[in-house]
Amino acid sequence: MRKVSRAVLGTVFTGALLAATHAGAQAEQLTLSGSGFFVSNNASRLLPNGDTLALVRNEVMVNPDSGVGVLEGGCVGLGRHTPEDERFRGTAFCTLVAANGQDALVVEIVEPEEDIVEATIVGGSGRWADAKGDGVFRTLVQRGDRGMFEFDLNVQTP
Repeated sequence: MRKVSRAVLGTVFTGALLAATHAGAQAEQLTLSGSGFFVSNNASRLLPNGDTLALVRNEVMVNPDSGVGVLEGGCVGLGRHTPEDERFRGTAFCTLVAANGQDALVVEIVEPEEDIVEATIVGGSGRWADAKGDGVFRTLVQRGDRGMFEFDLNVQTP
């Protein structure tokens, strides 16, 4: 008879329990509210018409008040700035991942306003598989490539 360590059995049992939990998950409606911070790493290229093509990359960490724990992730977007309007105009997608590495939300941001960004939840995985919803991000402060924000996300799962 082959010996199997308790750690291996515990890992297999935990994995099976998580799979069973997500397979039988009930529909969920949840509002995630809290605060977060970002660090930007942007690149740009001047176009012949005077517009600037912008590639936006942000590292994001959010801390919802609802007890789901800290979510980490990143945002990537492509858009432009015009000489008349310094605001980024384009689309960005953000992935927010829970500490367990399995529960994630995918959020789309289109043509953000200056300090308020409307968001659409377009999917997810784990607990939030096939999630939909909407929300808003509000910039509190931005200094150079770093900033802090508040957010409210309304998450619905099937």
